[in-house]
Amino acid sequence: MSRSQRVPSKAAHSSARFGLTSVLLVALGAGLAFLRLVAPFHGFLVMLLGLALGLAGLVTAIVGIQATRPHKERHGRGHALRGLVLSLAAVLLVLFPAVRAGEVPRINDISTDLADPPIFISAATLDENRSHDMGYPGEEFARQQRRGYPDLSHLILTVSPESAFDKAHAALDAMPRVRITGEDRKEGRIEAVQTSALFHFADDIVVRVRPFEGGSKIDVRSKSRDGKSDFGVNAARIRDLFARIKADRAK
Repeated sequence: MSRSQRVPSKAAHSSARFGLTSVLLVALGAGLAFLRLVAPFHGFLVMLLGLALGLAGLVTAIVGIQATRPHKERHGRGHALRGLVLSLAAVLLVLFPAVRAGEVPRINDISTDLADPPIFISAATLDENRSHDMGYPGEEFARQQRRGYPDLSHLILTVSPESAFDKAHAALDAMPRVRITGEDRKEGRIEAVQTSALFHFADDIVVRVRPFEGGSKIDVRSKSRDGKSDFGVNAARIRDLFARIKADRAK
């Protein structure tokens, strides 16, 4: 049978359409959120739609590849292979961060002091947080943090609380995409918001500086506004802040 007489594989052709659409949706969701044309979560939902179509594309591509094997009387293998590649790309782009999330606790509020977590004052007055409970979630989060991030603890400095406050303030202010939202030198409290580079998800941060054995003790709490899992971002942020303070101390 000549090529022109061979029956096209619907699955093969559908997989190409699924694959292309899935990649476009993943890019669209990220792009809309990055340009702030939609809320971060809405952009993420568009990406999830792209993921769903990508999974559908993978299934139909496999069916299409099987249906267009050399001894079959169907054509469209090129479409099936194209759909497989595009669908796989869309799925990996969305699921790769999820693999990382599976390696960390499903919590979004991290504190270096689990017995007495720093309290959000300024963050609680922001319009964006009016519907959010800014209180610490409690022992269940603390238990998961101890298991997932056993290294997180307060930072001890040998300088005065006033000097420690300045170092913490400078380090926090120098971090990318951070905006200071409130501070009280007398209380030793600094609050800020940091947004993610792509989706602009916002996380609230509070730094607390207290006197400790002739020096100072710095505690930090970092809390995500969206989602149940933070993909390890809050713990990484605290480590980054402490590393910056330590680097300043070493100068």
